[in-house]
Amino acid sequence: MIKRIVRILILINLILIGCNNKEIIMENGLIIEDKLIGEGVVAEKYSIATVHYTGRLEKGKQFDSSKQIGREPLRFTLGAGQVIKGWDQGIMGMRVGGKRKLIVPAHLAYGERKMGKIIPANSNLIFEIELFDFLTNSIILNYKDFFILKICNILHKIVDSIDSSVYL
Repeated sequence: MIKRIVRILILINLILIGCNNKEIIMENGLIIEDKLIGEGVVAEKYSIATVHYTGRLEKGKQFDSSKQIGREPLRFTLGAGQVIKGWDQGIMGMRVGGKRKLIVPAHLAYGERKMGKIIPANSNLIFEIELFDFLTNSIILNYKDFFILKICNILHKIVDSIDSSVYL
C-alpha cells in the first residue's frame, strides 16, 4: 500500500514538473522562464499588451523599471516592433496575471548599439515581466492550453492538500 502511494506521489510530482516547464531556450538564444502562469487566453501577435517590467544587465545592475515611483505600466502592440525583438517573441503566449523572466541575447535587444550610459553595446539583458492586460481581435480560445492549465492547477491543489507526514 505504501509503495502504491509513493508511486502515485512520484507520478503526480512528474506531472507537476511537466506542468511547470519553467525554462524554454529558443533557437535564437532567447530564454523564457515562467514564474507564474496567468489565466485565460494567450497573448498573440498584434495584441495590445500592458506590462510592468524591470530590466537588468547580466551582472544585476537595474537599468529601467516601470515599477519606479511615478511610472505606469508599459502598453504596446505585441509583434509590431514597438519594443525589442526579445520582448516581441518572449511575451507572446503569456496569459493575464502571468509573470515571466526573459534573458534576451544582445542580437534580440540593442545589438551593437549602446543605449545611453547604462547599457553597453552587445549586452544580454534580463527582464522580469508581469502581463496585466491585453486586448486582441481574436476571441478564439485555445482549449487545449486552457484545459492543461486547469489540470495543472487542480493537481497543485491536490498535492498541497496532502499531508505528507501521514505517508512517512
